[in-house]
Amino acid sequence: RTDEDALTLSAAPAPLSASFGSGNGMDAGFGGESMVQDFVRLHMVSILEPFAERVHELQAQVEQFGSTLSSLESDARRIVSDTGEVVGLFQEMYHRLQVYIERTAREDAIASRVQERAKKRQE
Repeated sequence: RTDEDALTLSAAPAPLSASFGSGNGMDAGFGGESMVQDFVRLHMVSILEPFAERVHELQAQVEQFGSTLSSLESDARRIVSDTGEVVGLFQEMYHRLQVYIERTAREDAIASRVQERAKKRQE
């Protein structure tokens, strides 16, 4: 969309009275021709004004959707960042649990050997 299109689309439609001459039907020198031109203008304006209004409504919706999309993108970036932090925390927890499991397994093995030796001594 060009800047010229934006200006054209954002300009408010002119009132119907501004689209016509003095209103007496004799502006162009030929009364009938001027009346026909006025009729055609009136008819075209009556067709185009609702269209222009709808275009303005759609532009407002597009701007609102754009704003909402920007907000969603920001939220998504924040979620990605938070998720990365949570993954890091889970990896740290996993590592610590792995170390704990290995340490307790060694301690259990040592305790088991000590108990076996104690049994053998008692026998």
